[in-house]
Amino acid sequence: MVIDGVEYKYVHGRLLRVWTLEEEYFMISHLTIWTDAAIARHLGRTEEAVKRYRWRLKQHCFNQDVIPSGLASELTGLSPQRLTALARQKKIKARKKPGSPHWMFYPDSLPVKARSN
Repeated sequence: MVIDGVEYKYVHGRLLRVWTLEEEYFMISHLTIWTDAAIARHLGRTEEAVKRYRWRLKQHCFNQDVIPSGLASELTGLSPQRLTALARQKKIKARKKPGSPHWMFYPDSLPVKARSN
């Protein structure tokens, strides 16, 4: 059913707005930068709708206070394995992603990348 150019469908007796490919792409591409609340405001959806759809797609939201090992590696010039070793030795502040072997790093505790002249 289309109302005012927006597609809806009935699910369990409730009328729900269908996610478009553009909305899905925007959400996935901004997960490492924006919070669920910010994505929801931009898309005109509720935060709970964004969170549920994200989990349905098996996508994880990275908070602004932590970054994944790949991005931390690019910022510092160290390999992800070296960063993980430093995190295990508690030389830099990091935490493991829930239910995963991957580490998330706090940007303010990362070593500064040495400049090459």
